Amino acid sequence: MSRYLIDSDAWLALRKLSVLELMISAISADALPGPLLLCEYAARHELSSISSELSTLELKTHLRICAVRERPKKLQLRGLIKKGTDKGEAEAIVWSLAQERGSRPCFVSVDREARRMARKKGLTAGDVFDLIVDLLHKRVLNITEVESKLLVWEDRRQQLGRPSDFTNFHETLKERQCSRWSG
Repeated sequence: MSRYLIDSDAWLALRKLSVLELMISAISADALPGPLLLCEYAARHELSSISSELSTLELKTHLRICAVRERPKKLQLRGLIKKGTDKGEAEAIVWSLAQERGSRPCFVSVDREARRMARKKGLTAGDVFDLIVDLLHKRVLNITEVESKLLVWEDRRQQLGRPSDFTNFHETLKERQCSRWSG
């Protein structure tokens, strides 16, 4: 089963939508192999306001914070940042590329350009809804529960992780089931 490396904006969206809570419960019940992954810059800087929450998840082994340590990888990281990729997303891409090809996580980001860059580098990348579709497909999440959490997206002004192609839950779900991890 897939592992998921989540960027800070996607983490906050999943958290506010209470989908993260469902994912953590699934990890606790061994329905979802944990831990969820966050890169160090995202966890320590971009999500510093919820650091105690992240620390608790780390202690419970529901979260693993990953870091780019080797000098060549840090140079690669700088290169992505110069190309316009946000530092947290660049770290996630570089860290993922350093993993063995068969064990690379799915990169979840609300940033279209970050997802495009990750795919260009050969990574599996998608948005919050791609993650949700994947977890529904694997029967980790319950469709009724998720649909109720995403009712807020019916309001087009609501942008909390909402994909640009979202029309309504069932229609978008049907479209995404055919083309998972392409958002």
